[in-house]
Parts: sequence; C-alpha cells; structure tokens
Amino acid sequence: MECFVAELCQWLPAEKLPSPPRLQDLLARATQTPKPKQLLQRLLLEQAPNIPPPLSDGVFLLPMRASKGRQFPVVIVPGCEDRLLPWQETHADPDAIAEERRLLYVACTRCQQILWLTQANTRTILSHKETLRPSRFLKELQPYLCSF
Repeated sequence: MECFVAELCQWLPAEKLPSPPRLQDLLARATQTPKPKQLLQRLLLEQAPNIPPPLSDGVFLLPMRASKGRQFPVVIVPGCEDRLLPWQETHADPDAIAEERRLLYVACTRCQQILWLTQANTRTILSHKETLRPSRFLKELQPYLCSF
C-alpha cells in the first residue's frame, strides 16, 4: 500500500503534495487500509469542506461528517435508503455500518427544531429504475419520534 501512496504522490503537482506530517499520517493510514480504493474512499470522506460562517438566512449543503460541531434550525437528510445509508459497499463490514450509523446520529443531532429524514421508493440509476428499501437505520428510530 505504501507503494500506492508513493505513486499517488508522484502524480501530484509539487504544490499539491501533502506536508511531511500529513504524508506520515497518510502512510500510517495506508498500512491500516488493505486496498487503494478503500483508502481513497476513507480519505475523501474525511475531507471537510470550508463551511462559511453562519448566516441569518441560508441553506447549507454539506456531508454528514462536516456537520459535526454545527447546529441548524432545520436539518434534512435525504437518501435514507439501503445501499445509500448505509452505503452498499459497507454491508459486509460491521465496523463500517456502525460508523455510518454514528454519522447519521451526528447529522440528526445537528438539528435545533425540525429534522426530516427522507427516502425515495424508486430511483433511476444509469437509466434503470430501481425499487428501494428504507434504510435499516430508520427502523431503529423510536416510533414516537416519527411521523409518516
């Protein structure tokens, strides 16, 4: 895996190379993650966008990971379907499913007043209409907290 990181750094322009401490962290993570695809997915999920300071009125679109430490009057979490939440590639890994559950919890606790968890019955994916099941995480919610 270290070879993959070294090759990746070789392709990056000099100004995009990670700092030495960040490179050490990257190499440490590479030894813990067996496949390049998993390493890249993990690194992409950890990247938090630059979030502007709160506005009196506005809409923020951000990943659940980036919502940690923020509060919003209304939170809408779309895509609460199996294969999206939890992500289809995590279904065989109990630790990854627990991490996705924790992320949903983080997103839900960002809400100050109103929380909407939405799911679609069907989605068109690559020109193919698919019927979807609600996320298994929705079944874990207390019924008295929900209205359908």
